[in-house]
Amino acid sequence: MSSTNQPPPQVQVRTYTGKTAQHSFQLDAARMSQAGWLPIAQTWVEGDRSTLLLVVGVIGLLFGVVPGILILIGWAVYRGPGSLTVTYQYRSSAA
Repeated sequence: MSSTNQPPPQVQVRTYTGKTAQHSFQLDAARMSQAGWLPIAQTWVEGDRSTLLLVVGVIGLLFGVVPGILILIGWAVYRGPGSLTVTYQYRSSAA
């Protein structure tokens, strides 16, 4: 086993959220690549459905079928904004 005294790779993790996550990532990745940081992993997580909207929809069913159904349809269709998590690793130009 060879013993080299190389430092561990430098890593940064950034999370971009909302509707502009992809655009923000593209701008940030271009800027970071000029400084030697390259994306090595990406993970996209879908947004969650609102628990409050579900509860209001179920309560709406108790007081009137039509409002409750409309609220539950909205709950089934709507998802909050997702998030993009990107791992960057520093690679010096000498490597």
